[in-house]
Amino acid sequence: MRKIKYIAILIAALTSFSSCTGMLDSDQHGVETIESYYSTDEELKSALASIYYLWHSTNMAHFYLNNFPSDDMYAGGKNRGANAAIETIADIEITASNNYINTYYTYLYQMIYRANCILEYNKVESQYAEQVIAEAHFIRAWAHMELAIHWGEPPLVDHVLTPDEYKIGNSNKEELWNFIINEFSTAIDSGALLEKSDVNSIVINVTKGYAQAMLGKAYLFNGDYEEAASALEQVINSGKYALYDGEYCDVIAPPAEFNQEILFETNATDDPNNVLSAYNMDIFWAVGWRGEQFTWVNSELDVYTTGWGQANPTMDLYEAFVELEGENGYRLNNTLLTYPQIVEKGVSLLEGQTLEQHDGIFAYKLRFAKSGRFNNMSSAKQDYVFMRYAEVLLMAAEANIQAGDKEKAADYINQIRTRAKVDKDGDGAIDLVSASDSDLLQILKDEKRLELCYEGCRYVDLIRWGDAYEVLKDKSKNIPSFSASEGRNPVFKTYTTTGFTQGTDELFPYPTNEINVNPNITQNPGY
Repeated sequence: MRKIKYIAILIAALTSFSSCTGMLDSDQHGVETIESYYSTDEELKSALASIYYLWHSTNMAHFYLNNFPSDDMYAGGKNRGANAAIETIADIEITASNNYINTYYTYLYQMIYRANCILEYNKVESQYAEQVIAEAHFIRAWAHMELAIHWGEPPLVDHVLTPDEYKIGNSNKEELWNFIINEFSTAIDSGALLEKSDVNSIVINVTKGYAQAMLGKAYLFNGDYEEAASALEQVINSGKYALYDGEYCDVIAPPAEFNQEILFETNATDDPNNVLSAYNMDIFWAVGWRGEQFTWVNSELDVYTTGWGQANPTMDLYEAFVELEGENGYRLNNTLLTYPQIVEKGVSLLEGQTLEQHDGIFAYKLRFAKSGRFNNMSSAKQDYVFMRYAEVLLMAAEANIQAGDKEKAADYINQIRTRAKVDKDGDGAIDLVSASDSDLLQILKDEKRLELCYEGCRYVDLIRWGDAYEVLKDKSKNIPSFSASEGRNPVFKTYTTTGFTQGTDELFPYPTNEINVNPNITQNPGY
């Protein structure tokens, strides 16, 4: 009887539960569904801000993956082996389990998802809504382009996925790049993107000029040089951007935030009540000089006195500057500093200290600046620059060389050289028109390396130009340390690294997490 009683109670409970399913299926009080959210300008503004915050948060992974594998820098840090994740990137021995590979890949798809939500769920008809929609098109194009450059044929996600679509396979390269170009074009043609009113005005959001520059870059990466030149020259001819005319060392630093050369930088807001979320710029702590290894005596340098000592310049980069500009070159001495130069300005190594993965050359254009704002929680109010006008000029020069207009190419290169004060009299203009196409292209490559070092161009350019193997085949096989006890001359140690491997290192591996959950993704060759 007791057993029958228990069964009766269980049946009653199940019957009661079944009768309540209607209540359980009802909407949760106080919770708004994602489908109903995008209903006001304020909600759209919040949704767009969430994408910019995420974009702002990509700075460290973006910097590491776009800069470390080049011939311009060592991983650096406290000592060799202290941070294997960044060393494998700098050594071009990246694995699918690298956390920066996973982080960047994930962030890019999160940006795409949030942009897709705006495009799919928006219910607002207003001028502001049109701007947000245009920016969403641009953002998902930008994120897909980073994925295409680094992973080749990643999934193309042009809508909010349903659960049965979560395991999308690799895209078709041609279709992916057509999508990217069409999305940039859609954003531009909408007429809704914000624009600068003149060369000195400031716009925080994505502008029409930045969209045109990225469209030109997409064409350039696809070898469509006439279209690339056309898109880039719309930026040049707009008159809304110009080369920064202040001290060159500040061109991407806090003293010159949002200067006339900037096409886009993510804005680190100054919110003392929410420092970590507002600043969120730990890349600058990473590249900051390791302050505990120096003595700072009334230093004239705009350098905050602490950091992790990563991303140290190579002697090869320094010598490339010297070859073009000489040891006293204006741009060189505003980009990199030698040890004697920092000593002259009140900073010197403490006796017995050794700087690992260091040639005795110090990054200054890219620096953790004391002119910015910071706290002791590995964050600083220092914006991260994604593109400036110098890159537009140099991309346009390359496009015009390939398209056969050497006069335009020479003009654009000479604008850069003149600002850099390459010649002793300050006039960098030289006769480039008479150079052969191949010589002019090499001049362009050398100029782009120097002008845009530390700005995420060099590594992908070497791959795109087919130069990566020759330049990087011996990367990280000899690593220097710089010590006061060694007469301040670098001492080299030999390591067994593979350098750049053709057929593999042109692309990054898909993250292990992605491969584990998505059987439809084909891993890139060699991983």
